[in-house]
Amino acid sequence: MKIRKMGKKGFTLMELMVVLALIAMIAAFAQPKYVRAMGKAKLTDAANVLKIVAANVEASCAVNGTKPTSVENYATTPMGFKNPTASGECSAFQIDIIPATDDEFPKLCIKRVSESTFRYSWILGKSTYKDEDMPIPAALVGNAADAVTCK
Repeated sequence: MKIRKMGKKGFTLMELMVVLALIAMIAAFAQPKYVRAMGKAKLTDAANVLKIVAANVEASCAVNGTKPTSVENYATTPMGFKNPTASGECSAFQIDIIPATDDEFPKLCIKRVSESTFRYSWILGKSTYKDEDMPIPAALVGNAADAVTCK
């Protein structure tokens, strides 16, 4: 009968601690970028909701001749934002969408400046976002002549 020698099997506690430390360092570097990317995705979603709601309000104006009293059912409210609101008349209405908390996202708005022509604007407020973070092409951003100001 042969007797087996007990060989070294498995990992030592020190080896496991080193691996866990490396994983924690990688996660610490990746987490801020992940959070920022998720925030930009939510901003893009909010800008798309504004576009959808504005198109639906314009269609309602064309069919009924009046702006609807509520625009909450025109699109799903994006995460981190409150329901969109509409103001103005059919010829120059504006849709605003504000963040659920003041410091998380900028306020966004879209205004109809002429038939089928819309301009976006935003107020950064206390959010950590910058103008270059906004997911809106420069050609669609309002200027002083368009008088687009978010409420």
